[in-house]
Amino acid sequence: MSSESELKKVMVKPGCKHGKDGQYTAGMAILVTQEEFDAFGDKFNPVVTDQPAADTDGSQDDGDPGFDLKTAKMDDVLAAVADGLVTVDEVLAAEEKRSRPRKSLIEALTGGE
Repeated sequence: MSSESELKKVMVKPGCKHGKDGQYTAGMAILVTQEEFDAFGDKFNPVVTDQPAADTDGSQDDGDPGFDLKTAKMDDVLAAVADGLVTVDEVLAAEEKRSRPRKSLIEALTGGE
């Protein structure tokens, strides 16, 4: 098993699964080795946070998965809201802090209000 310093925290992308039995599903934050990241990186979004993640040995933390609103693409944000990883209010607050808020994302979340 790799040491903790060799693990990388990632979030499984919407529409993707990871793991021998596909047990890690879209929106889950997990820890993977650099080798897994290199081989399956198209399934993951990097997570930049101090939040704990599930280790691929099967353990998982029940806390916040650490979804990074600053770097997430619009489709990923909408999927995270649909999956209950973040709330609409959290996304709107994060968008207000951006130097250039994504109008299309705000409209999608508020129905154009």
